This record gives sequence, C-alpha cells and structure tokens, in this order.
Amino acid sequence: MPKGATYDLVSIKDALTEIATFLYQETGIDIKVNTIEVEESKNKNNAKTFAAKFGYVGPLHNASRAMARIKFDITDDEVIADVPEMRTVFHSYSNVFCLFFLRE
Repeated sequence: MPKGATYDLVSIKDALTEIATFLYQETGIDIKVNTIEVEESKNKNNAKTFAAKFGYVGPLHNASRAMARIKFDITDDEVIADVPEMRTVFHSYSNVFCLFFLRE
C-alpha cells in the first residue's frame, strides 16, 4: 500500500468493486461483485492486514465447475526490497496487459 493510502475494510472492498467493473468493461472478465470478500486480521508484528478474495467466470464459462477464485493479501507493513519491473503478459488475446513483478 502506498503511504497515505486509505487502508480500511470498506475502502478496500469499494476499490475491488471498482476494479471488477473496469476489468469487465475492458476485458470481459466477469468478476462477480457479490463474491468480493475482505477480512481484517493482524500479522506477526501485530499490524493490521487484509485478506481479500473474489470469484470470476473463467474464459470457458464452464457452469459445471466451481467458480474460479482469486485470493490475495493486502498489507502496508512489509518493505519492498526491490524495484518493480514492468513486463508484458504473454497470452493469445488481442488486448495487451503489462504487470509489475517483484522478485521474492
């Protein structure tokens, strides 16, 4: 989380809802807004962190399988020790994405 960013459960859930809408409009990836879950917890340093997850309909729209899910952690208590680098994501779709990667 960038310094000074709003860091609370409601703001994170609102941001994920906004991201879901953007992704659907730009890519057709159907993130189900009603599946967005954000939980607050404490890490080993007793700092506030959040676990978030949401479901989406994959590219095959397979109704017989369980909905695919993405899970991730949100924290402002960890130091980023390396400079992020932008990389192109390779895929067969016509739209192009770039993501930031960090070495672990």
